[in-house]
Amino acid sequence: MSPRVRAVLADRAATELAAAGRGEEAAEAYERAADLWRALGAVRWAARALRARAWVALDVWGPDTAEVILEEALRVCERAHTAARSDAERAWYARETGDSRRHLARLTLESLPGPTAGAEDSPERYAAELGCLARALDHTERAVAALRQGGAPGRAGGLRAELLAVRLEWGLGRAEAAVERARRVRDDVADLPDPDGSLARVGAECEALLVAAAGVIPTWGL
Repeated sequence: MSPRVRAVLADRAATELAAAGRGEEAAEAYERAADLWRALGAVRWAARALRARAWVALDVWGPDTAEVILEEALRVCERAHTAARSDAERAWYARETGDSRRHLARLTLESLPGPTAGAEDSPERYAAELGCLARALDHTERAVAALRQGGAPGRAGGLRAELLAVRLEWGLGRAEAAVERARRVRDDVADLPDPDGSLARVGAECEALLVAAAGVIPTWGL
């Protein structure tokens, strides 16, 4: 059996184990798959196996372990980006780096303790929530910066990531920044191909924030 076939089978086994609710076994299988892909130099698939492992690990071992795994995926992508020999390779690995950062942002939001508390209700919890949102925004900004280096597909992915940045800025009380970004993203998505309609949804949510800024309570959550 070739190394590539073993990697594919390990990946498939991990996916099936995760779907069956066998989290620890799935995490181990994703780790094997990532190691096999890395040995083959298939950075894209190694990073994706690690990202999948992180989300399984979140349920099995908690957010700290999941974050360590996602940071490993990020390092794999960043090293490949640095070592890339062509513009096409650099663009490819920039997109994978951006996706890993985007996953870190989403993982950070998993640590939100529940319904938002006001400063007057629980100052400590409110401060913790703001810190969580700020960390997620930092990861998102870095994701956008990386994705912008990824050619046309990266530009589209960056605009999708910026929707999260819009939401985070709004959640942090940075209304003016959120409105400015929402307006720019809404206008930018109109200039790109949108075969699956995902960019239209980004534009629609940005428009919803602009309406919210005029006094309508937003109906979406982070």
